[in-house]
Amino acid sequence: MLKHTLAAVVLLGIFAYRKSKAAFLAGIALYALDTLLLILVGLNTAFMLVAYAIVVHGIITYRLYLAYGVVRDLEMAELQA
Repeated sequence: MLKHTLAAVVLLGIFAYRKSKAAFLAGIALYALDTLLLILVGLNTAFMLVAYAIVVHGIITYRLYLAYGVVRDLEMAELQA
């Protein structure tokens, strides 16, 4: 299982390096799903134990969204040039 997860992350990284918008969208979706699972764990345990991790996940998801916007803008600039 760990090998498959690692392979998926490496593939997403390769495609993100190649400026693939789909890779960024997949990364955002997977990380948002991970955040949702973390919230569900927090609801079933002491929420404050996972509150910091939820904030960090939110920040990283937002940064992935910003990176997606940069890739989209680069693609538009390349089409106009």
